[in-house]
Amino acid sequence: MADFVLLKEKKAAPIFLEDNGIFGLEKMTGIFAKDINRVSGVTPEIVKELPGDEYVIYVGHCESPYVGKLGIDVSEIKGKREVYGIFLCENAGQKILAIVGSDKRGTIYGMFSISEKMGVSPWYYWADAKVKRLSQVVFDESICRVSKEPSVKYRGFFINDEQPCFGNWAREKFGSIRPCPELYEKIFELLLRLKGNYLWPAMWRSDFTLDHIENAQLANEMGVIMGASHHEPCCRSGQEFQTLRRDNPQYGTDWSFLSNAEGITEFWKDGLIRNKDFENLITIGMRGENDSYLMPEDATLEDNINVLKKAITKQKELIAKYAPSEHPQLLAIYKEVEDYYFGDENTKGLKDWDVLDNDIMMLCDDNFANVRTLPDEELRKKPGGFGMYYHFDYFGEPVSYLWINSSPLTKVWEQMTMAYDYGIRSAWIVNVGDIKNQELPLSYFIDLAYDFDKWGTKAINKTEEYTLQFFNKLGFKDDVGVQAAELATEYTKWNGRRRPEALHHDHYHPCHENEARHILNRIYEATEKSEDLYQKVKGTDLEECFFQEVYYPVNAVAEINKMQIYSGLNELYAKQHKTKANEYAKLITECIERERGLTDEFHTRNNGKWNHMQSVYHIGFIHWNDEQCQLPISHYVNPVRDPRLIVSVVNQTDYTCAHRWTRHVLKMPLCFESNKLGEFEVANGGLRALEYHIDWEGDWIEITDLSTGETLSKNEAGRTDVSNNYKVKILKDKWDHKPNAMIRIYVDNGEVVADESENCTSVPVVEIQVEVSTLDLSEVKENCFLEGNGVISIEAAHCASNKSSKLAEYKEIKGFGRTLSGMKAYPQNIRFDNTEDAPVLSYKVFAAEDGEYTCQIYAAASNPVVYHGKLSIGVAANGADRIAVNTIPDKGFDPWKSASWRVGVLDNIHVGECKLALKKGLNEISLSAIDPAVVIEKIVLWNPNTEIRKSYLGPKESKNYIL
Repeated sequence: MADFVLLKEKKAAPIFLEDNGIFGLEKMTGIFAKDINRVSGVTPEIVKELPGDEYVIYVGHCESPYVGKLGIDVSEIKGKREVYGIFLCENAGQKILAIVGSDKRGTIYGMFSISEKMGVSPWYYWADAKVKRLSQVVFDESICRVSKEPSVKYRGFFINDEQPCFGNWAREKFGSIRPCPELYEKIFELLLRLKGNYLWPAMWRSDFTLDHIENAQLANEMGVIMGASHHEPCCRSGQEFQTLRRDNPQYGTDWSFLSNAEGITEFWKDGLIRNKDFENLITIGMRGENDSYLMPEDATLEDNINVLKKAITKQKELIAKYAPSEHPQLLAIYKEVEDYYFGDENTKGLKDWDVLDNDIMMLCDDNFANVRTLPDEELRKKPGGFGMYYHFDYFGEPVSYLWINSSPLTKVWEQMTMAYDYGIRSAWIVNVGDIKNQELPLSYFIDLAYDFDKWGTKAINKTEEYTLQFFNKLGFKDDVGVQAAELATEYTKWNGRRRPEALHHDHYHPCHENEARHILNRIYEATEKSEDLYQKVKGTDLEECFFQEVYYPVNAVAEINKMQIYSGLNELYAKQHKTKANEYAKLITECIERERGLTDEFHTRNNGKWNHMQSVYHIGFIHWNDEQCQLPISHYVNPVRDPRLIVSVVNQTDYTCAHRWTRHVLKMPLCFESNKLGEFEVANGGLRALEYHIDWEGDWIEITDLSTGETLSKNEAGRTDVSNNYKVKILKDKWDHKPNAMIRIYVDNGEVVADESENCTSVPVVEIQVEVSTLDLSEVKENCFLEGNGVISIEAAHCASNKSSKLAEYKEIKGFGRTLSGMKAYPQNIRFDNTEDAPVLSYKVFAAEDGEYTCQIYAAASNPVVYHGKLSIGVAANGADRIAVNTIPDKGFDPWKSASWRVGVLDNIHVGECKLALKKGLNEISLSAIDPAVVIEKIVLWNPNTEIRKSYLGPKESKNYIL
């Protein structure tokens, strides 16, 4: 077959549309023609009869007459849902590119697949992904394909929490905060280009159909199935009743099916009649106004279930009479409705009510991207199937997050593949807030739902590949695309640890584990990389898209993390009376100003196209919402006039000055095998420069000035206006076997206090006692992690062995979680009650002494898949029977409302704890799977004589002794 020339010499092949009477295909073909214009500057003619041109694009349905005339085999398409075929064929010398769909959306997806092949990104409008102009477009036989049937039947997103960003932007650009058809056309087009088909419209301050009946008409024309959120039944938005109650209370004033059943019934009936001719997936059920409980707090579980049954029964009568549909109905099991669905030992829940068997049960995550209870094998037999309402954005407790992408794709993959494997395949919808800032996770979510075979459970560790593909399709090629993808993954990793709104100065520890410094170094590296990359794309067609998708989020999130970490350091240094506290106060202010400047730039770039889109408050929430949110507090030190020596050991909050009545000896525990490097800081608390010299005992200590990299000689002089840091290294080949040695920092020009002015024998000095230990590894014959500074910490993936069982195996999810990765048992829908059935991870550790160590298991902030279930894992030491360690509290853990859940979703971690008896020397720790949904990130063992040190991410990984 000869090549097909779609475009050449400023001539585009005409489009022969044979829509077979399918309403809306003409409009969608017109959008496809505009895509050809975007590429070429030429708009092809759309005709209803086959033209005589040499090259013709044919757009049709599998039952259109010309499909047969052209001899196109549609056996793989016919009778399928939303499938398309691309064919090259000839007709009396003509060359034809045929786009044939099994139905309306199949044809639309086929046209948009050609658009993508020409270089038109689904995000050409919403992310300013500029379309590259081409002088010719030629396709060979490689363009031919038949698409697969989508994995999930209904796939889409929910525009929600749209004030102040989306709403004010819509008012400025489209005339109203209530989105109009002109705006919805862009939203519908985006949805269809992503191969979605289902939408919950904006509803905070707007009423989709009440505002503009043309919105619903347009959705129907373009092939978008409309739904409504979890508390908006019968095609009426949540605000409609309130709007009508105020302006014309024809349906009564009480949103209650007890006191106003007649009025509510009429309200639902009129909504169904109004929307009956459109394609709808109708939400049923009922919740209270403004996303609240349906009944008063004193109502029993049975009371709530009974009134909900009465409401649903009436809704079904109305739907059958006024708005029968080819689509099922949908009940959202959101928040408290989960209790009504499952019931309890005394009250049967909605799951036992056969009236709902043919409807989609839309399960919901906990609003923080962790799925809740999943259907067991018996529930999965119900013909209606299950859906999932997921969140990339949320306005509610414990802390709202409405701003930036905080959804690492590894987390989305892990949670949504688990949902799919539990049979949740009828409907997926995700709350995307304002659409802007959620471009990457939204694309991934819908692609995962569309082609689960390609991106789902069997495609473990392909999120990196997907991210690169996403940026390639935006136009970023080669190394620019690779680095853009890496930066997007990096900033999302920061947000995945803790969302910006919930981040405060006391989260990353300023000392312990060098946590603050480690995070800052990663941030500095990423922002420098983003700056270098921005200079490469500046002035090109990629600049605007790069700024929105990479530069702004990387740098804005960086500034928020930096200001909070600087604030923690500032507070510490102020408590230590170091003048460097004032330098960090300045840095905090610079971060605040820089972040504001980035927001202003986002709003004014590209002629203000995206003005308002970053205007939501997103720093320092002290309540569940943005009320009274606070920027970091800066502390200032008023220094004394003369130099003042202040010394601290890095990784400790302890510090001391040099005067004899108040000073104390600092401790620096080191070990030749596990942690032979230490660090201390010499700081100034005065205005004048501090002069000092450093001496130490023994020749087995080596001290290096970190600012110069030079090794010090004993009694070498130093000078600082603010502070100097020194690295300490212990040398085993020179060790005299003494258990400790002293480092002394002498003041040469410091302040003179009363005692010293009277008694010249009182020398201002600070002493650091280096406490050295050694581990006898002579009998160790295998690799192991060594105890250092009282702790052994291991990334879960760094196991000594990974033993599969007959039923399952542990797999690493690379890049998952807060540090390195996560380990999860697959298949992921099995519980392992018997140890012999469970896969096992084993870790070899070397303990410094005999004792009962505290074992901490860091696991993802998941929820049990069983209603009120557990997230347990088996833990054992040295072949003993396993202990079932629940990584959530045994009692009182309740997704979306308990205190323990709140801590988990904000910290993005659960920590289970037990005691393990270890012997001095080599030990084996075994972790075996019990409950599904447990993703292990880290294992930490604390020496019984060591105080557990506070840090956000936990101890850094211990040294791995490798033979």
